[in-house]
Amino acid sequence: MSEELAFPLTAEQRYFYDYQKTAPDSTMYNHYPVLMRLLDFVDIERFSQAVMKTLHVHPAFLTVIEMHNGQPVQRYIPDLITDIPIERITEAEFMTRKDELIQPFSLDGEALCRFRIFITEKHTYLFWDDHHIICDGTSKVNFFHDLQKVYDGQEIERDSWLSYLQEREAAKSSSHYAESKKWYEDFYGHHDFYGYPAADFAVVGGGHNEQGLLQVSSGITDNDLENLKRFYLTRTEFFNAVSLIATAEYNHDPRVLITWCYKGRWKKEHHSIVGMMVQDIPVYINMQGLSPSEIFAAVHEQTKKCLVHKDYPYTLLDEKMLEDDNLYVLYQGRMYEPQKFICEDTLLDMENKKAGQENILDIEIKETDHGLDILFYYAAGRYKHESI
Repeated sequence: MSEELAFPLTAEQRYFYDYQKTAPDSTMYNHYPVLMRLLDFVDIERFSQAVMKTLHVHPAFLTVIEMHNGQPVQRYIPDLITDIPIERITEAEFMTRKDELIQPFSLDGEALCRFRIFITEKHTYLFWDDHHIICDGTSKVNFFHDLQKVYDGQEIERDSWLSYLQEREAAKSSSHYAESKKWYEDFYGHHDFYGYPAADFAVVGGGHNEQGLLQVSSGITDNDLENLKRFYLTRTEFFNAVSLIATAEYNHDPRVLITWCYKGRWKKEHHSIVGMMVQDIPVYINMQGLSPSEIFAAVHEQTKKCLVHKDYPYTLLDEKMLEDDNLYVLYQGRMYEPQKFICEDTLLDMENKKAGQENILDIEIKETDHGLDILFYYAAGRYKHESI
């Protein structure tokens, strides 16, 4: 395999690219920027070298976006990142500067991840930011696990991100891709539906909205959700169904279509890859005359069929789906597990000052020590806080 390769963007990556170009000053898709405090016993030089080694076994972090024949492509450059900056400043200065660390990515030939180490008289901090176009939540967890292994002296092999990109591109010419396109169009293309809870305000102007956030405890524990197995429901299917029902009741209309995030991988051998591999998948229901159990059964069966046809990115390519936004549901689970080179509760808060809310409404379900929290990210220019 050549050590310098260029690949077309996947449909999901093209979505992020187009948004960033529309709103170049936005940090909406800086993907979960991380600021953590390292434990005192960490050897900083060894840790910095471990970050570099881990970067180089995950090619997605060594890619840039360039224009080829009028189209954006991602180019793999093995020596794109050659060191991790170590900056020595005072604790007071760091606390003043930390809310300025999150900055937009231009997607014009620059590295799409940023790693910086800060050393103060009190602590050592790692800042890690990347653009969603090259990383998703599962990948971030994979990177942390691999970083721990490398710091401990273990060897890990380069992942198959570049091969995955080749597979995605090759799939476009397969017969199954054409079958999947037809299945989606036949199943979803003839419905009228509401895609989100009725907004309080009409769209104003052409720019992106400011982001609003409401975080609430669901009152549901991890043990409560174990009962879903008795009904052959996954956690994602359960929350998708609840979101459909809630939207239908809010709108006083039984016809609802939402979009949910599929975090799985195409194949088992893709599980260790770091890259942007999540996909958006629709789920539609007309609840007229259906009992709750029938609604859950319908969501379950539809989800299975969608996953069979997930090679065709319907929500990103179909014109009807692109006419308006849809409620977006993500069962996130537990994002980060403490590693022994970081303190307990080490993720420090940073203010993401330039984040807009491109989608009308996103719902994210996260596992915490006290149960499941639900985060509502909403376009503040479309909804009143009390409506959310």
